[in-house]
Amino acid sequence: MSRKLRFGLSIRLLLFLIPVSIGALVVNSVIQGMYAERGVERAMTRLLMYKSEDLTRHIDNQWSLLLENGLQNDPAYTESLRRSVRTYAATMLRSDGEWIIAFDEDGIVQISVGARIPDSGIPEDFSAIVEGEVWLNEVIAGEPRVGYGFFLPSLGWSVFITDIKKSYYGDIALLRWNSIIMIALTTVLAAVFVIVFINRSLKPLRDIISDMNGIMVNRDFSQRVKPVQNDEIGELAREFNLMSDYLEKAMSRLKSIAHMEAEARIEIRDRERETLNVLSLISDHKDPETARHTTRVGLYAALLSELRGDSREEVDLMRWAAPLHDIGKVGIPDAILMQSTSLSEDQQKIMKTHVLIGHSVLKNSKSPILRAGADIALSHHERWNGSGYPSGPKGTDITIRGRITGLADVFDALTTVRPYKEAWPFEQAMDWIRDNRDILFDPEIIDLFLQESGRVEQILNENSDDSPEEARYSALT
Repeated sequence: MSRKLRFGLSIRLLLFLIPVSIGALVVNSVIQGMYAERGVERAMTRLLMYKSEDLTRHIDNQWSLLLENGLQNDPAYTESLRRSVRTYAATMLRSDGEWIIAFDEDGIVQISVGARIPDSGIPEDFSAIVEGEVWLNEVIAGEPRVGYGFFLPSLGWSVFITDIKKSYYGDIALLRWNSIIMIALTTVLAAVFVIVFINRSLKPLRDIISDMNGIMVNRDFSQRVKPVQNDEIGELAREFNLMSDYLEKAMSRLKSIAHMEAEARIEIRDRERETLNVLSLISDHKDPETARHTTRVGLYAALLSELRGDSREEVDLMRWAAPLHDIGKVGIPDAILMQSTSLSEDQQKIMKTHVLIGHSVLKNSKSPILRAGADIALSHHERWNGSGYPSGPKGTDITIRGRITGLADVFDALTTVRPYKEAWPFEQAMDWIRDNRDILFDPEIIDLFLQESGRVEQILNENSDDSPEEARYSALT
């Protein structure tokens, strides 16, 4: 699962401050450029108009002399006037890029001084008679130029004074490049400054967050965050410490409650087991010849449950529920239980009712162990081939608890003394169990039972009817 990209506070501040700084610098540079360009334009206008006025004044003076002497129609003097104008115009030039050109009414060039502009490079509209003032801003002979055009009534000429555009606006371009460079440098310096400033400003916050994480991960609410600054960050640390105080007290109360609950559960478990022990002893005392039969059945059943890979809870449940398998015998008459001879058919029917009695006694309990005991009491005499009682189910239709306890019950009956028989040797009993694999008993459980015969024999020896009472009590608890 992909996580949404999240920026930290320092990155968000950087992304906010840097564009704002750059925007302010750009706006400032644009405004400065506009004012500079307007200033250059005004200076250029004044200069060109001054030159035009100066040239016009010189021509008018020369023309007035011709008129006063009546020489205006003399070709020699008019040519002399043209040369004088050309010479004077040349003295007005201040750079190699300046160019002054004049046309007569027929479009013939009368003077052309300054920059060397070929005739092919002169715009066609220059030869037209200028009416009023004309400001130029166009490419002439492949180079951008600016200039001023005006009309000389005395000679009937159209005069244009032009210069290379960069001679006026070159500094503006340089200013713009300098502004760009300054913006770049300022951006870098601002970014460095902002990063350093933010890191130094956020370091106390990061330290506090680190301390908070350590406290939360370790669940050690006795630790405190140090408020290193007397500001909002310090206030955050103090508020967290107040919360830690509360949580520490709450955790202490919870631990105390949990400890008392654990002790109560242990006490309840011990009392439950004591009660189960008493219940299992009832059937033992009711049928004293079986002595420690219920203890051994519980241990055999727990061993088989463990070998099957059941949970620890299930193994423990089998240990305490299996001994209840014959609890129903409390409802069987003593005359039948104590009879040393074979039971009649009617007596056998009465004896078989002990599974129903046991189930009826335990089934409505809220205890998981007693409910499991009810299941075991009802099903521990069922057999794999369906020959058991009271219902006669086959195979896996018999509950697994009933199959396990049924095997443990029969094996213990074979290996202990009963009123009607002597105890079988261990190996003889194991052989009989093996012979009834897949007949009376679950083959899977038989295989586990036979594989761990050593542990089975150990249970038999350590909990024999002749062992001390202390050993019996130890096995039960």
